[in-house]
Amino acid sequence: MAVDFRLLAGAGVPACDFKAGDVIFNQGEPARELFIIQSGIVEIRLGNRVLEKLSQYSIFGSNTPYCALNVMRAMARRLRTASSTL
Repeated sequence: MAVDFRLLAGAGVPACDFKAGDVIFNQGEPARELFIIQSGIVEIRLGNRVLEKLSQYSIFGSNTPYCALNVMRAMARRLRTASSTL
């Protein structure tokens, strides 16, 4: 079951648009950004082989501990904000 990261895809997050077939980054390139899929499907490929298909609100990109910590902080902020409005 995929994790739903829609809390991170809200206001203030810069958006990038990609067309079908666009390469977002290649294997071996440093992952400097964390991507949250807001619509569509992203295929993770190794050569011509599809390793995984990611759907809406999945994340991919940077896999550094620093990035994971920032994701957790952003989720905590969004949850606190959502809780305070209830």
